Amino acid sequence: MKTIAELSPKLTAIDFDPFAGGELFACVPPTEAQKEIWIAVQMGNEANCAYNESMCLRLQGSLDLESLRFSIQELVQRHDALRATFSPDGSTLCVAAWIALDIPTIDLSILDDRDRESKLAYLRRQEVDRPFNLVSGPLFRSQIIKLQEQEHLVIMTGHHIICDGWSWGILLPDLGKIYSAKKQGLAANIPQPESFTEYAILQEAQSTSTEVIDAEDYWLKLFSDTSPVVDLPTDRPRPALRTYNGSREDWELNPDLVANLKRLGKKAGCSFFTTLFAGFEAFMYRLCGQEDLIVGMPSAGQLFGGQEKLAGHCVSLLPIRSQINGEQSFIDYLRSRRKAILDACDRQQITFGTLVKKLALARDFSRIPLVPVTFNLDVQLAESQLNFPDFKAEAFSNPRTCENFEWAVNASETKQKLVLECQYNTNLFDAATIQSRMAEFEELLKAVVANPECPLQNLLILTATERQKILVDWNNTQTNYPKDACIHELFEVQAEQTPDAVALVFGEQQLTYQQLNC
Repeated sequence: MKTIAELSPKLTAIDFDPFAGGELFACVPPTEAQKEIWIAVQMGNEANCAYNESMCLRLQGSLDLESLRFSIQELVQRHDALRATFSPDGSTLCVAAWIALDIPTIDLSILDDRDRESKLAYLRRQEVDRPFNLVSGPLFRSQIIKLQEQEHLVIMTGHHIICDGWSWGILLPDLGKIYSAKKQGLAANIPQPESFTEYAILQEAQSTSTEVIDAEDYWLKLFSDTSPVVDLPTDRPRPALRTYNGSREDWELNPDLVANLKRLGKKAGCSFFTTLFAGFEAFMYRLCGQEDLIVGMPSAGQLFGGQEKLAGHCVSLLPIRSQINGEQSFIDYLRSRRKAILDACDRQQITFGTLVKKLALARDFSRIPLVPVTFNLDVQLAESQLNFPDFKAEAFSNPRTCENFEWAVNASETKQKLVLECQYNTNLFDAATIQSRMAEFEELLKAVVANPECPLQNLLILTATERQKILVDWNNTQTNYPKDACIHELFEVQAEQTPDAVALVFGEQQLTYQQLNC
């Protein structure tokens, strides 16, 4: 672990030949967002691996390995961001005219089921644990794993500095089209992709535009009074220096609940994402007991910039601030969030790092500034969208073992289900705690569906099991629980069981959620 003194930037002499790796297609300034990632990965391998974006593509059918290798190589040639590296000082984005990927094939089909699953888990973890060298590259890699004669897993990993979540929705379908065409002896009939090199040049040219100045004014005004510190209840005290150790727990929401949430959002004139996001903000309010909150929202720059076929790092992290009145009903709160989220998305031209610098926040080496928690909705590609017509195909992500945020929730939706993928810092939370948080979030979502007019401060979040456990512990030990978000829930349950004991047990105490550890 680095000391505070070691975190200070140092000047280094640079002996760099941009042509050492072969002919260059372009040499341009990186975007501001890329510069910020480049600085972040200098903290070490764990910080670097926190930016690994890794996907699995499972293909069931008769696979032509050579055609697949060809197709992966063509994919890299098609999208210039995948051929990018950086100068040693991070000041130059170097895009190679051509790179030859090493695409190994690993045969696990000879192993029994148990050994195969164990080895596959090891290989998937190895992919997210292996840091990229941003200077020598490549920053995109792939391997093919044979599981059975008719089943293969393709693992593709890109560094976040050249690849974002939106990009996978472009890369995977393109791969399917290239492979299918190759098998027929044809060239893939795909429109010319948009160029990340041109995107980076345009970003540089627009850095002083009216839109950027307007975006900067918007965000600075939003935080002009103060910048709240979101203080999550943790299982352990924060280490003095921020850590990156991470893991992931997944939680599948009840399908009927998802359908009801969509109906509720439609009734309020809000998208499903806005409905989920507002629900998560309400949960954070109940969890932390804070009326002034920030939740980070990743936003695809491609979508708002009209470049929907652009692969590269174009995502913006938007610090969505909410000042909550607990007496307001959820449905009214939800309606108010539609404009707030749209306004933020319209002003995503300023990068998160630039905003943090402009705000001149007090430095706290134990925390990520401004947004320890993020929430995102990611709609997964359907089998037909993957463009592998002769295969049963599915795509899914590899969980990281390093994480930038204290808690990052990605709501991953398919036609069949919605899974909350929860990446979290293992120095702060246990897996069981994250599972409990998601059960509580689901409980809150059930409550808003059941009664959208319910005041935010009265929304239930404890599960029936948690409520019962707290009451049993209370009655067995008479513990003086040192956390007010849940007190009404306990009143209700206790009143149902032993109405006369309510005043005796609880008296006039004001208990907070954190103190109850619920």
